Amino acid sequence: TEPDGVRRTRVPVKEFAAAVRVSEEKGVEEVTDLDEVEGLVAGQIYKNLMKGYIARDRGIVVLSKGGAFPGTGV
Repeated sequence: TEPDGVRRTRVPVKEFAAAVRVSEEKGVEEVTDLDEVEGLVAGQIYKNLMKGYIARDRGIVVLSKGGAFPGTGV
């Protein structure tokens, strides 16, 4: 179960940025700031690879509670 107060449908953009940095170590081109990371996430949402929206004022990505990643069963 999740710890009290933790909502995994709300993910800080900084966590996506950390994932991008891990990818950079494996040869993906460098992404330097949170605006670029938001752009990458927005592209995934636009392409229907993720369901949710970006709450820029809070710095979080709000994912759909059901089927946040269509086609993956997650």
